[in-house]
Amino acid sequence: MEHRSNGLLLLAVLVLYKERANDSASFHSLRRALFENSESASFLRVLVYDNSPEPQVLPTLSINVEYVHNPKNGGPLAAYNEALERALKSNIPWILLLDQDTEFDATFLEELGRAAASYVGQEKVAAIVPQLRCQTTPISPARRRFGRSPVVIENFSGVAPFPITALNSGSTMRVTFLREITGVSSHFWLDCLDFLMFEELNRRGYKVAVCNATLRHGLSAIDPDRLMPTVRYENAKSAESLFVDFYRSPLERLLYDVSLLRQYVRQKMTFKNRQIPTITLRILKRRLMSSRKSRIVHSNS
Repeated sequence: MEHRSNGLLLLAVLVLYKERANDSASFHSLRRALFENSESASFLRVLVYDNSPEPQVLPTLSINVEYVHNPKNGGPLAAYNEALERALKSNIPWILLLDQDTEFDATFLEELGRAAASYVGQEKVAAIVPQLRCQTTPISPARRRFGRSPVVIENFSGVAPFPITALNSGSTMRVTFLREITGVSSHFWLDCLDFLMFEELNRRGYKVAVCNATLRHGLSAIDPDRLMPTVRYENAKSAESLFVDFYRSPLERLLYDVSLLRQYVRQKMTFKNRQIPTITLRILKRRLMSSRKSRIVHSNS
């Protein structure tokens, strides 16, 4: 495997929130993968960014782990900005993004190391993404469609000739691209940050490479009625609405409003958590009763 002069290809940033590292599927996966394949330690550096109210002492890994505690909870955005600053200082070309609930084995790091070395000289490739599954359901990456939800792509590897979006966790982003979009993502510090990054990537003419690896990822949005806390649903839905206002055409915004109405009707008929459809209806009313400009201005206040 071809390495850079400092030996480092990847900085993995693992974001924790109100979870001990011992209970994190991602931390366990890192520890197991590094134990099973010690060569990965030669090109990988690890940063654990903890947004929990209280700090913690991390279990040991086979490589040194840097730990940052931020009790103010800056979300994934704060963690990614910290990782970006450290990667730039250390001349590391790629950052691997990890939520706390993603499972993988040693073959993922092996495959990712090969892909990172292969694509490091191809400046137009700004992201390397794996396949993600929530239990048996494929959830990422996906191909964008006009006015509709993206469709998950399977059985594909290599550089995609079409625009791709993907979930954050497991994605590896080129450092120079992340530096390029610094400052455009402040509204999306917690939710829809992945939407924004891949939207900016596609708009700027960059490409996404899909690697031959499948990771398992916990995704509460796949069943918000049972799995997603109400407060989190409201924040996620508000961020999604704002993302549509920022990045979608008038026709797409209209189609999004129609989809919200459909979601509300379905949720009202089938969800046990009655607060979820109430939130969906409230966001729809806000969109119908206020202008796009006023919604964007309100988000800045």
